[in-house]
Amino acid sequence: MVTLIRSVFLSQPSILELDKVIADIESTKQKNNEVCDETDKIANWNIYCSGPILTAMNLHQVEMDSKTFVDRPLKADPDVVLQEFKKEFGKTKIANISVQKLINFRNRFFGEPGTELKGCVIPEWKELPPKIARIKDENLKRFALFLNQRWKDLCRQMTRIENPKQNSLIEVPHPFIVPGGRFREFYYWDAYWIVKGLIASDLLVMVRNMLKNFIHCVKK
Repeated sequence: MVTLIRSVFLSQPSILELDKVIADIESTKQKNNEVCDETDKIANWNIYCSGPILTAMNLHQVEMDSKTFVDRPLKADPDVVLQEFKKEFGKTKIANISVQKLINFRNRFFGEPGTELKGCVIPEWKELPPKIARIKDENLKRFALFLNQRWKDLCRQMTRIENPKQNSLIEVPHPFIVPGGRFREFYYWDAYWIVKGLIASDLLVMVRNMLKNFIHCVKK
């Protein structure tokens, strides 16, 4: 990761910023991998990772895509939602729960997925980046230009998350590029290829932002 960051920052004059980012990485202590269970300090594991609510939603296929449910923010704290679920469905086997009542419960205690994100502008974006301009094969150039346009559609900035307990999304301070489709957030492996594409499009400020977000997550 440090090598990638060096290659990005050295193409720009901000050496002091480069040194600071690398120092931040090297000074970050190695932590045990946090597992989404009762040891999770955010304390919403019993909603988003396991427990009767998640089991019921998946068993009855309330969502067309199982990822949709875990992307939904809560409208109340996890303990309150879990207590209300037990109050309404505690005496019923999960397999026998009414799907409509389950949908009503979801609508009552969960919001729409993706409401924590908004689109963003990429000020450094160029219609024809230098590297793409040098592509001689016209078909490949058209494809590269299409991908270059897509960055504007996939740019996201997080809104303020007032209560992390009520959300499965980790708040990050800088804009980033999402993979698209069902993925509303950035992933480490997807982000690797996205960063390579951003470098090809000469979008180095956005690359910095994404790297800083990863550092933020590690420190958090």
